[in-house]
Amino acid sequence: MWGTCSIIGKGLLGARLVTDKDITALHVGGSAQTIKRIYVLFANPSAELSNQVGVEFANDDFQWSQSVIEQVWVQNPQIGFLQRDYTSGTFGTIFLNAYRNCQIIANRGWGVRFDSKNGSTTIHLDTVYVKGSGTGAKGFYFRSIKDILMSNCAVDTCYNDLLDVAAVNLFNAKNLAIEGCFMTNGAQVGCNLNATTNHVDGFTSTVTTVDVGAGQNARILFFGGNATEGNTVKGFIDLGTVLTSGNFVKSAIAAAATKVQILDDSVRLSETFDNGFAFGFGIKGQDFSRSGNSPDATTLTGDREKGHVFWNGNAAVGQPTYWVNTTGGASSTYVAGPNL
Repeated sequence: MWGTCSIIGKGLLGARLVTDKDITALHVGGSAQTIKRIYVLFANPSAELSNQVGVEFANDDFQWSQSVIEQVWVQNPQIGFLQRDYTSGTFGTIFLNAYRNCQIIANRGWGVRFDSKNGSTTIHLDTVYVKGSGTGAKGFYFRSIKDILMSNCAVDTCYNDLLDVAAVNLFNAKNLAIEGCFMTNGAQVGCNLNATTNHVDGFTSTVTTVDVGAGQNARILFFGGNATEGNTVKGFIDLGTVLTSGNFVKSAIAAAATKVQILDDSVRLSETFDNGFAFGFGIKGQDFSRSGNSPDATTLTGDREKGHVFWNGNAAVGQPTYWVNTTGGASSTYVAGPNL
């Protein structure tokens, strides 16, 4: 379906597209489109049918812009919603689109995979639900889309790759849930948040099974090396983690330049992991040296104001309770406060 047009099915499930072929069921591109109440069913799902895609957006000749997809259900696909990487093409971008009240059921690969080219921007996913099938099932994947807003979305029964965001300016998630998911086989990242700025306001982990192996970390919210500006987390709710092996880490960072502020009491400092970079976490406006290391020019990145305080997040008797900045600037000098 190309150009400016609409498909609106009647009734609860509306128009039905049923196929047993290894194909894309619906491919759309253009502007000012409305796609509503469509049900796509792949009648014979199997591992051999790796090209079964529910809805695909854009191509080399068409962008997908200023459009709405609403109440679309896709069952038994390899990938539910797909945008391919058309970097070599003329078009292929997506922007100013809304995806509302959609369900991807029994996906064998990614539920939503938007592997965009540069130039895509501003998409909103509201109440989009992904429920996977099998160990290859994954949640949401986003690349090269400048601004992304997710609200009231959920990932159910998927493995390890629950959310993957990179090459994005702003990622804003409100009321995001993972339900009955699995983190297995070595150190894993559940939600890879590698936009420049990431905000998570309301996150629920319900009956997540952690079986990553002894001494390994299952990092639920992982802020990558590009996540350097104004990252925040609040409202993290853990409902019944099943810990078989390894450690359940609510929030972790990837690099010295990664900074995250926890805005409430839902993530304690002991539930974070600094990956060897001691100065990435703040709790309710107070910055901490997570590992208890002394801050200096070799371990800090970015400018610091004179008077800025790092509290000792691993304090013990005979060690400083905090360090205070006495110079300001990128090569700041911190002086230790009194010992405990």
